[in-house]
Amino acid sequence: MKKEKDNKTPINVYWSPVPKSIDDRRWTFLYPDPINLFEDLSKRKSDQSTDISIFACPAFRNKTLNTYFFTCPVSSEYTFKTVLGKVLVVPADKNKQTMEASVLRPESLAGNPHITLPLYFSLFAEEPLEATFSAPYFHEAKYTKYGSLVPGTFDIGQWYRPYTVEFNMWKEQGIFNLEEGEPLFYVEFLTDRPINIIRFKQTADSVAYAENCSRSSGDFMRRFPLSKRYEFFNKTRMRDLLLKEIKENII
Repeated sequence: MKKEKDNKTPINVYWSPVPKSIDDRRWTFLYPDPINLFEDLSKRKSDQSTDISIFACPAFRNKTLNTYFFTCPVSSEYTFKTVLGKVLVVPADKNKQTMEASVLRPESLAGNPHITLPLYFSLFAEEPLEATFSAPYFHEAKYTKYGSLVPGTFDIGQWYRPYTVEFNMWKEQGIFNLEEGEPLFYVEFLTDRPINIIRFKQTADSVAYAENCSRSSGDFMRRFPLSKRYEFFNKTRMRDLLLKEIKENII
């Protein structure tokens, strides 16, 4: 009975945008709340749905109930090309308002440059919890015509770094379009327990903790596996300090 009860106990997952500047409140407009995948798909359930539909499948239900997606805040269109090994990305129409796009790293796959949006998401769980970030698979995200989201999995209860919206493009040059409201990425929480999504406001301290984790990948922790980084994160009490800061700034 105890195991059944534990499986029904929600896990709190705190999320927040990471602004360029802690005093820049304009960035709030670029971060609508995440949407639960199961609830969103249920609104589109076919009238012909029966007991053999995917909604009746426990595996489908469990996966989608613990998956959320974040949407594109504004439509944007870019052109990009590779010149002498360097990728140049600019707005397709300078007279239209678009999000800034940049290239933060060289290509990882030959002929597939990376393009990064200025969108950074912090997610932190109240206990150890692995989260997988991926491109949408139950929505027609039209940007996948040009490239796909760079995926990843890490424990958001034992490590704290922003998730960056970064795309791996299919070609060395071309156009890249994003439509307002289309899903940018899915995040699946790898647990059979329910999830409480709670938004918080970043502070100078919480941003500093994120920067420490991000920068550690470029210095003495470069060759450390994630498990070793989690160990440092817990031993130094950074986890406790961060959780205290987050709880004091819940919206």
